[in-house]
Parts: sequence; structure tokens; C-alpha cells
Amino acid sequence: MSKRTSVLIISHDVVGPRMAGPGIRYWELARVLARPFQVTLAAPGDPQLPAADVRLCSYEPGRWDSLAPAVEGTEAILLCGDVLAWFPMLERVGIPLIVDGYDPHPLETLELFAGTPEQEHKHRERERILQMQCRVGDFFVCASERQRDWWLGLLEAAGRVNVHTYGEDPSLRRLIDVVPFGLPSSPPRHTRQVLKGVWPGIGPEDKVALWGGGLWQWLDPLTAIRAMAQIRERRDDVKLVFPGTRHPNTEAVPDMPIHQAAVRLAEELGLLDRHVFFGDWVSYEEWPNYLVEADVGLSLHFDTVEARLAFRSRVLDYIWAGLPMVVTRGDATSGVVERYDLGAVMDYEDVEGVAEAILRLLVAPEETFREGFEQARRDLTWEKAARPLIEFCRHPRRAPDRKAMLDWLEIPDESINAEEIERRIRERSAHADGTSPSGEIERPEDIAEDLWKEMIGGEGEGHISIRQRDCDIVPRHYVIDWRVPILGPVHAVVRRIINAEIRRYLFPSLEKQSSFNRKVMQALNDLARENMRLRREIEEFQRVGLK
Repeated sequence: MSKRTSVLIISHDVVGPRMAGPGIRYWELARVLARPFQVTLAAPGDPQLPAADVRLCSYEPGRWDSLAPAVEGTEAILLCGDVLAWFPMLERVGIPLIVDGYDPHPLETLELFAGTPEQEHKHRERERILQMQCRVGDFFVCASERQRDWWLGLLEAAGRVNVHTYGEDPSLRRLIDVVPFGLPSSPPRHTRQVLKGVWPGIGPEDKVALWGGGLWQWLDPLTAIRAMAQIRERRDDVKLVFPGTRHPNTEAVPDMPIHQAAVRLAEELGLLDRHVFFGDWVSYEEWPNYLVEADVGLSLHFDTVEARLAFRSRVLDYIWAGLPMVVTRGDATSGVVERYDLGAVMDYEDVEGVAEAILRLLVAPEETFREGFEQARRDLTWEKAARPLIEFCRHPRRAPDRKAMLDWLEIPDESINAEEIERRIRERSAHADGTSPSGEIERPEDIAEDLWKEMIGGEGEGHISIRQRDCDIVPRHYVIDWRVPILGPVHAVVRRIINAEIRRYLFPSLEKQSSFNRKVMQALNDLARENMRLRREIEEFQRVGLK
């Protein structure tokens, strides 16, 4: 028997009895991949789920020694951007990396921190992580064709759509493909009563509209609550339940303002604990009970760019349970509801429309949606969803452009001394008036660029070479910024790879880089202050007539 491929899945979210969408996604993918492969699922905290075929291990974000044992011997790694941010050294382990881009975090961040002083910083942080994902991935997966189009634009801008990736596959499916959320192959089992006749305020014969998932800032529970105020005037037996309002990983995902806004609105309308009910969170094992007891599922959101790219896993849960649903248009899963005829698709914040749709679905005959649910359940299993992932893991490989770029580079053996660069910048900047031989005031960037070219040998020959017969790159000059020396406007992928190598040789550690930055900037600040002092003295001498 041939050796099974060893696959490591690194979840950035908790995996256990109480888990949200990301943890569920990686847990289910691990179970599917464990059939043909040897799978390890690593998660923060202490993952606790029975899994005969999946090895579970824990790690601490940012502590490489907690993750390194799981990485050793692995042949492919599935991860998302947060994991790369915690462990940037994964770029250098030499193992093919599968980047999971199912969740458009930068867009969620814009909405989550809208109107706060933190928004710009948080968004920049997310943009940095996104750029890292584009740079290091050997294979990318996302949740929908719409998301794939978005990712193709990002990858093209990052230089990853090129002669190598296109030459391998003109469809670029070998670079990025779709791995959505899926459905378990077996139907949900009802093991005990959790809502009707059990939840205080909900009778055994009441009708339940279920809000699956959490209350995130980009979602619209307010329309659902206002719709309940209208429904109450016509039917007293309809109850709206939000069973999971707080993320189980509260350190990473705090309670959001929309949650408190929803509770306040329900209280103002006289619905709280009478027709609208809020819970905390539901365990993964208990969730099927809620789905089976509910009569209608809800998934409503606001009109934002997040919705355009979102793939709502709660809609897949409703399909799994055969639960007719009312959803807002605009996201990928509303298209699934329309395609299979699984309920009602509404406009944004349409209170009256949502109320009418809920009432209509509650009296619709069961067979109305049966055929659509049966077909959707056949089409949307985890086994089918994971096919591109399974295909890649059968023969893990480096992306052709990343492999080619690494082959093109010839890196020098000797290191470049940071202290020497600092000393020579000080010497070059020693002119009291801050001018060059031509008499013009020199920018620090110009000084550094000239010194950098000098120290690496003119335009770079002999230190870093790119074989012209293998690539179409016009030679360019080197430039520098004040964080690290970087190669100028050559091909984006080549530049990034060379930059990474320059960083490795120029700065043996991040601490040394920071020290170098501080020393250089201090020298420049000292120079600027000295220039100001001398100019004031010259002006004073001229004023009193001294030459």
C-alpha cells in the first residue's frame, strides 16, 4: 500500500463542542480529507471532539514551538490569513501552502470597526495579511465563484497571474478553486427537545423562526425583530429565536454592538422574552435539535460589500434540515435559495416583506419545497465541496511561479552588514549643510539607494542574478525604503522573493532590523537638528554683517 499524504489543517478558531463557522469548516474538511489522507487538525486552545481518523493537537497563537511539531513531516498545509500572521515562518518551511480565503476578513473589518478610531489601523493590518496570503500561497480555495473572481483580481494585482500559472492551466483552477461550505451526508437527528415546550415563553405548539449563527455587525437582526412586531398583530404563536448571540471564542471575537441594539429594539417593541428570545451559544452536537424543531430559517443582512462576497453557512444548515427560509438578496447563498426554490429572497431591510414571507412559509404545504431540498442536499455535500482540495492533496506541489522564481534566484553566501550601512550613511550625511557635491539637498532615500547599489555591486550583478533566458524582466535599479532595502519595480513576484531573501541576509533577526531602523532614523534626526542649528547661526551671522 502506498504511503498516504500527510495533511495539516490549522484552524484559527476554536474546535470543540462550542464552535463557530470557521471551526466547523475545518472540522468537517478534516473528516472528509481523513479518508484518503493522514490528517492532523491543529486549533488554538484544547480541541475536544471525537475523531477516530483525525489527529487533534493544540497550539498557542504566535508561539512557533507549540505548532512546529505538527508541521514536521507534513506534505501540505491548509490555513487562513490569521495563521500566517501568527506564524510568518510557515512561508519558509518548504511545504506547499493551501490558503483558505472563504471569509473576506478585510471587508468584515471595515464594517466591524466603522466609525471608530481603530478602523484605519485594523484595515491596514488586514490588508497586510491579505498581501501575505497572495504572496505565499501555492493553491487557494474560496467559498463561491463570486469570491473566486474577487481573489483572481487580488492575485493578478499581486503578480500571481502570470505566464507560469496561466501556462499550467489557462482556467487558473490549479491556482484557485472553489471549496464552499458543505452538508453532512446524513440528515440531522433530533435527540431531545430544546425549543418547543422547553424554552421559557415558547409553547409546544408554537411556530419558531430560527436565526442560525451569531449576531455580527454586518447582519440585520433588526429587520427580523421589526417584522415580528407586525406578525404579532396577526398571530400570537410565532416566536423568533436567536439561540447563539456570542461567539464561543470571546477573546478573538468580542460581543458586537448589533447584539445590544437587537436586544434594545426587542425590549422597546414589547417583544423581549415574549415573542423574541436571545440565547448565548449552542454546542455543535445540540445544533441539529434546534434545526429540526424550527419551522422557518432566517438569514438577513445589510447592503454592504461584505454581503456581495459572503457565503452564509447558516443557509447550508437550513438546507441540511429541510427548513424553508427567508433570506436577504445579494450574497452567494441567496442565489442557492433561488436556484433550488427553498424559500423567499427579500430586498434589504424590507420589514413588511419579511413578515409576509414568514407567515406565508408557515402555512405552505411540506411538499412545496421537498424536491428542491432533496436536490440541494445531493449537490452540496462536504464530499463534493472538498473535491478540489482532495485533488491538490493527492499530489501537493509548489505553485509553478513560486517554484520558478526561487529557481531563478542566486543568493550570495556572505551577509551584508547592517552596521556598515549605518556607518556609511552617517559618513555620507556628515556634510553640515546636508548637500550633495552638486549643492542640492539630498534626500535620505537617495543616500541609502546609492550606498545600497554600491555595497551589492553596481546594479546587483554578482550578488543577485536573474537568468534572462528564463524570464522576461527588464533590469531596473535598486531602491530602498526606511524599513528594509527592497528591489525596485521589477516583476512583483520576483521582487517579493528577492526582498524576502535580502531581509534574511541583511537582518539576521527582526530585533536587529528594528535596532537598525532606530539608529538610522536617530542619525537623520540628529542631522536635521544640526542643519537647523547651523542655518540659524548662518542667518544670525549674515544679519549682523559677518561673512
